[in-house]
Amino acid sequence: MICEVLCVLAGHKSSLFTDDAHVTPDFLPLLHPGEVQTLEALVGLASRFSKIRQAANHFRLLYSNYAIGLGSAKGPKDYVPSEYLSTLGAAILQVLREYEALVVKTEARVLHRDSELVGAKSFVSLSAIRAVFSIWDAPLVALDSLVDDLYAGPPGDLQQLQPVQRTERSEVPAWPPGPLIDTLLQRSRSGIHRVAEIMSQLAVAVQRLWRIHLTAFILHGSLSTSDPLAIESMTGKDAPSTPFAPTRPSSATSPKSISSLALNDRAIPSCITPQTRESILYLGKAVATVKGQGQAQKQFPRTMAVEHAAMLERVLPQDGFAFDRVISEIRATVSEFLWEHVLNERDVEEAVESLYVATPLAQKLAAPKTASTPRPTTPVPQQRDEPHNTQRRSHHDFSSLRNLHSNYLYSLLTGALLGNATYASLIRGILDVCDQFVAQVERWGGDILPGLLSEGSLSAQGSDLGRTVRERWAIVREVNETLNELLQTFYKHLSENMSLGPTSGHPTEASMLLNASTTILGLNVFRAQRESKQGNGRIERDGIAERQVEHLLLRLDYNSAISAPLKAPAEDAENLLQGDLA
Repeated sequence: MICEVLCVLAGHKSSLFTDDAHVTPDFLPLLHPGEVQTLEALVGLASRFSKIRQAANHFRLLYSNYAIGLGSAKGPKDYVPSEYLSTLGAAILQVLREYEALVVKTEARVLHRDSELVGAKSFVSLSAIRAVFSIWDAPLVALDSLVDDLYAGPPGDLQQLQPVQRTERSEVPAWPPGPLIDTLLQRSRSGIHRVAEIMSQLAVAVQRLWRIHLTAFILHGSLSTSDPLAIESMTGKDAPSTPFAPTRPSSATSPKSISSLALNDRAIPSCITPQTRESILYLGKAVATVKGQGQAQKQFPRTMAVEHAAMLERVLPQDGFAFDRVISEIRATVSEFLWEHVLNERDVEEAVESLYVATPLAQKLAAPKTASTPRPTTPVPQQRDEPHNTQRRSHHDFSSLRNLHSNYLYSLLTGALLGNATYASLIRGILDVCDQFVAQVERWGGDILPGLLSEGSLSAQGSDLGRTVRERWAIVREVNETLNELLQTFYKHLSENMSLGPTSGHPTEASMLLNASTTILGLNVFRAQRESKQGNGRIERDGIAERQVEHLLLRLDYNSAISAPLKAPAEDAENLLQGDLA
């Protein structure tokens, strides 16, 4: 009896049990109800194991049979079995080997009359066998549910909306790697430790294959025929009829096909950020373009590819920030190589010229404009002609261009105080008040004071004498108070920031703005790479930003109207108006 149970647990058939995991009716009178319940629990466990193993073997053989030409001719002409399902099947079989090892180990314990299983060295308790295999209850249930979902298709698949009764599971819906990895990662968040461990193991196996395809794309510019990471963008009648229809990518060696490549969203896990997705497409297209040129001096060095491959080996999409950082670093290195070896001098000069044209405009936009502060004007051509001509005559290497572009963006963000939410909000409020006041003056006809004749004779004693003046005076006073309050608050924040100083132990506003700028624009990678070369570049930048704030404070308070306000009380202003109207 025990030998029969162990054979069933190993996946073999037995005449003692039915196909639906029940004890045969002829055998029921010989067993105690408790024994029947224990046996059926063990047989149910073995049934799930057999079902999962059969499905895993099916998944594993799908792509290998197709690769050697043994696949069925059924299905769409362009259908390619998923290589990811094949990898997943192999990973599931690897997990089930632990279950099979437990069956063999339990049989050996019985044969050696282990006291925990064999009572009085002659009696084996079914409950003891059940307790040994209870650790596989939850994992096999989870794997059984996963197999059902795999045969049902990805979430939102048309085959799920219209389920088909299958007597034999000879067909598997197309599972792109994106939804497959998402499904496994979601199941790995189970509250049962063993289930989470197994699902994480399966997710890692599939992600490793995805990483191989990613490496081939961004380091060599090549795409797989099964679930490519990028496909030729199709619109209209050329688009697939279903969102899951697999398509074979055309050759990625021609410039036309490279330019039309778009990222295959169904092949990208949702845990990858939009910025990293864009970088992946950029890298793949850039590498394919360079390789398509065929010029040996412009090809990426082998050492670079080896270094980047080693970096990718250390991360997976599920790693989140670590994965994003590796892709960002690879993009920075590839971009630097393109600047130094691929782009011609004409392209570089046009880029430099556009930067010099844009920089004076950015400086003018960055200068705050207030009604009480005069602004010196400097002709733009005199600012840029000489540096522009000098730069055109100099050598355009990537580092100088990168620093130029970084300084331009830094000056734009720090000069306009866009990196600080408090300052941006105050500036917005000041501009809104100015906009409302200008609109009000326009409604008055362009003049704040009304015509004297419209107010009547000054010698008249009517009650409406000076009513329009009073109304407009109240509006102007309210605008003036609001604007002064905002300017004083703005000035106070700037002064407090400057009072901290660069040696106070607190980050200055310039430092915070610099950090915000480099984080937003992805310049932190460049900064880390050239840290040893530039040394005091960060300090020099912070000093420039601090001087900008100092100049702004001086311009705001050029007549000490803000730092030492002399504001007349409201009643004094009212008396003054009464005297003027009398």
